[in-house]
Amino acid sequence: MIRQFGKTPGQAVGQLFSWFDALAKNPDEAFPALIKSYKYNPDQMLAKVWLCKKAAATAATTEWASTKWTGTARTATTAGW
Repeated sequence: MIRQFGKTPGQAVGQLFSWFDALAKNPDEAFPALIKSYKYNPDQMLAKVWLCKKAAATAATTEWASTKWTGTARTATTAGW
C-alpha cells in the first residue's frame, strides 16, 4: 500500500505522525485538511450519523410508548443496566 502512494516506509510513518500531531494540536483545521487530502465528501459521514441518531431516537420513543401504554415498569435489572 505504501508503494501505491510512492512513499518509503519512513516517509509513510512520518506522514502518519504529522497527521496525528496536527489533529492533536488543531483539530478544527486538521480534520478538514485530512478530509480534503483523501477527497472525501463529509456529507456522506454526516448523513450516516444523522440516520443513526434518528434510528436511536425512534427506538427510544417506541420503547417509551410501549412501556407507557402497557403500564410495564422497567427496572435496572430488566433494562439490562
